[in-house]
Amino acid sequence: MAAGIPIRLVQENHNTIELDATSMTLSTSRKVGGMAIPFTGSKRIGMDLNINSAMINIQGIIADDREGTKSTAHSATINFGKTHSQETQWNTTSNLSGLSGQTLKIQKFDTGISSGVIQITFTPAGTTTSNGVTSSGASTMNLTSAADFSASGSGTIDGDGFTWTGKSTNQLTGVSGVSGTKADDVTVIQTSTTADILSAGRIVYTSTLIPSQLVAALVTYINTNHASFITASAVSGVDYNDVTSNCILNIVMTTLGKNTTMARTTPLWKGSGDFWNEPITQTFAGGSDGGKKSAGDKTMDLYGIINNSKSRGHTTTIINKHILQNSRTKELKDYIIGLQIPYNSTLKATGGDEYVARNFFMPTGNYDGLDKTSEGNNLPASVTFDTGEERTGIQGSVQKFDITYDAGESVYKFNMIFAPIDNLILS
Repeated sequence: MAAGIPIRLVQENHNTIELDATSMTLSTSRKVGGMAIPFTGSKRIGMDLNINSAMINIQGIIADDREGTKSTAHSATINFGKTHSQETQWNTTSNLSGLSGQTLKIQKFDTGISSGVIQITFTPAGTTTSNGVTSSGASTMNLTSAADFSASGSGTIDGDGFTWTGKSTNQLTGVSGVSGTKADDVTVIQTSTTADILSAGRIVYTSTLIPSQLVAALVTYINTNHASFITASAVSGVDYNDVTSNCILNIVMTTLGKNTTMARTTPLWKGSGDFWNEPITQTFAGGSDGGKKSAGDKTMDLYGIINNSKSRGHTTTIINKHILQNSRTKELKDYIIGLQIPYNSTLKATGGDEYVARNFFMPTGNYDGLDKTSEGNNLPASVTFDTGEERTGIQGSVQKFDITYDAGESVYKFNMIFAPIDNLILS
C-alpha cells in the first residue's frame, strides 16, 4: 500500500514515535499438544493450560514529516479507578479512610521560577451537631463546628436534606430546603463531595465517594486556583470493575516544550496510613518542542533509542501492568513500553459513521466473555497509552528492528518484531 497504516511506539516518557506500517503479522502460538493412548486405536489426549507465546511483526516505511510538529506541554494523569498495584478498585472503604492522611503534591511549572508545589489535602465530609434551634425554611444554620464542612454543598439535619451556598466560622449561609423546625443539638451531616475553594486546597469527601466525583472536585480546584501554571480535565477510563466513567484526572502544564528546570516527579502522594493504596499515578512527561524531521532524522532517532534504551532510575519494573517508577529521578527516559495499532470498527461506529478507529489490545489476565473481543473495546484509537489500562494499546518491548535503505529512495524501510509483555524488568 502506498500510504501505510499509522502506528505509534510509546515511550516511558509518554512520547510517541509515529511510523507507517505497510504489512503486519500478529502471531500467537498456544502450548497445546496431544499424544496417542495405547490400545485405543491411537485416540489422542492432550492438555491446554492456556499458555501461549505472542509476537508482532510489522514492516513499513519511515518518511519525511509532511508538516512540522507543534510544541506540546508535559502532562500527568491520575487514574482513581484502580490502585497502583492493579489489584483492587481504588475507592474501597479502607482506602477512603486512609485518604484523609494523604497530601497530593503537584509541581508548578514556569520557566521563570524554580520552586513551588501545589498541595491538596483531603478531609472526610463533616459531621457535627446544630447549635440552637433551626427554623423551617431557615436561610442560616448554626453548627457546633463547621471546620469540616465545605464552602457549599448538600447535607442532612436530623435526617432531612438541605443545601447551602456559603459558610462563616461555625455557620452555614444560603441555606435552603429545611422542612420543619429542628431542635438544638441534632446531627448535621455533609453528604456532598466538592472542592472547598475557600480552604486553599482542601477536598471534602464522603464515605460513598466515587472516582468521578473526586476527579470533578480536583478539576474545579486546579482550574480555579492554578490555571496560570496547570490546567486539569476529566478523562473517561475503565475502573477495576470494568465500569467506564470520568475516573482519570488529566493535568497539563500551561508552558509548552520539553525543557524545564522543574523536577517532573509529581503528582506525588505523601502521607501516612496502614491501609492506603494510591491510585495509578503517571508523573509529568511528554512535553516536546515543535519541529520538522526528515526520514533520516527519524531513522537516527529510532536507531539511537533502540540501541541504548533507558528507563527511569536504576531499576524500573512493570508489575501487574503498571510501571513502578523511581520518583526521585529528574530525568525523562526513552524506553519503548507499548505499541498502538489502530483498526476500523463498524461495531462501535455511531452517529451515521461507517467506521470508528480502535486499537488492538492483548487481553491477558482475568477477562470474561465479550470483554476480550471488539465488543469490549470502547476506547478510541486516539486514547493516551496507559499501562494501567490494557485497552489503550499493547504493552511490551521492541525485540528486533531492521532498517534498510536503497540509494535514490526518499524513504527508509523497517522490519520490527515487537514482543508483547505484561511484566518486564528494565535496567
